[in-house]
Amino acid sequence: MEELKWELAVHAAQIGVEVRDGVVTLAGEVSSYCEKLNVERDLTKRPAWGSSGVRNVVDQMELA
Repeated sequence: MEELKWELAVHAAQIGVEVRDGVVTLAGEVSSYCEKLNVERDLTKRPAWGSSGVRNVVDQMELA
């Protein structure tokens, strides 16, 4: 969540992040496909995959 707060093209308050057994799940609503791509890009390039123990990132975000 901390990383999403720095991404200006993303409304972080509308996105939930859950981590369980090494799987990061993204949920919530985004206002555009572009915003969805920004979230995915932001998390796959920095914290999630770079964090110890993360095995997968699951995208359950929906377009509003």
